[in-house]
Amino acid sequence: MLGTWQNPALRERIEPVTFAMTFNLHQFDNEALAMYFGVGDISEENVFGVALQPVPIERALFVRIVDGDDELDLYVPKVSIKSEDDIEADVEALLELPVRATWLGITGQNLADFMFPGLGDTA
Repeated sequence: MLGTWQNPALRERIEPVTFAMTFNLHQFDNEALAMYFGVGDISEENVFGVALQPVPIERALFVRIVDGDDELDLYVPKVSIKSEDDIEADVEALLELPVRATWLGITGQNLADFMFPGLGDTA
């Protein structure tokens, strides 16, 4: 190990990068509650039971952003979704469930794909 730090390429330590997207859920159904609280007990009609030890759920994520005539698509094949912050209560908007979708890699696939005219090989 003596002398290895003298090489400039060995002096910089690069930490792994984590990408994520946060958004608020406004719909209250089993899927939305599972994204916030983790997999719940839905065995009883009209009841979503919150587990003591929540387990995040994993899904694919597709987002379309529209700006006038422009549309940008984002596809992430695998994300882990869990609560991001406290539930927000608003007399005008009822309740919002803030969640965070952390991008997970799948061997042999892109971490994510952005789709928009002019991106990628335009030849």
